[in-house]
Amino acid sequence: MNDSPDDILETLFDPTKTEILKMLQDGPMTSIRIATELSLTDPDAVEELQALVQAGVIKEFETPNGVAFELTIKASVAQMLDEALGERVKDDLDIETGEQTEE
Repeated sequence: MNDSPDDILETLFDPTKTEILKMLQDGPMTSIRIATELSLTDPDAVEELQALVQAGVIKEFETPNGVAFELTIKASVAQMLDEALGERVKDDLDIETGEQTEE
């Protein structure tokens, strides 16, 4: 597992991986369901999911319906970082114009 802070932050800033993390907040999901909801092919979804597994923010397990994925405790920390950084960005940007505000 490669879970350096840089790897985890890089994972958080990828839009597709961020969407997957948001989806998994509601509970475990199969790769097929994630692929369907994000309009990805199953192999593309698996590639995104495996990167999240390698970063240590989700784990995979077998179910009667196939392989499923769920958040790890590290993902909760990652979510807090994402929210904190998102708030900071919102504070630094004018949301309507997307331009940086004067300080």
